[in-house]
Amino acid sequence: MPPAARGELLQRTVAALGRRHVGAVAGILDLADGQLLISGTGSLRATNGSAPDADTTLEIGSITKTFTALALAHAVVTAGCHSTRQFATSCRQAHQSPCGTPSR
Repeated sequence: MPPAARGELLQRTVAALGRRHVGAVAGILDLADGQLLISGTGSLRATNGSAPDADTTLEIGSITKTFTALALAHAVVTAGCHSTRQFATSCRQAHQSPCGTPSR
């Protein structure tokens, strides 16, 4: 996706989130070139709060299970990690070398 299209998609997403929430942050990571775009809208508090941004700490919910599963699947496919290993061990080792045989 061209950079201009990513920026437009991000702004449309943030605008849609802003219509439904007091504050929201969205981001796009292009894995091909490593470019990260982050944008926020609204405020951190119902009144007079600053706008959320890339450094805002947010509470997260059950949707993170999807991202955890995606990260694990990516590690299994790209780094040869085994899904029977502890996830933290697999992630740590994926950055150093293929995970090898799963530990029991």
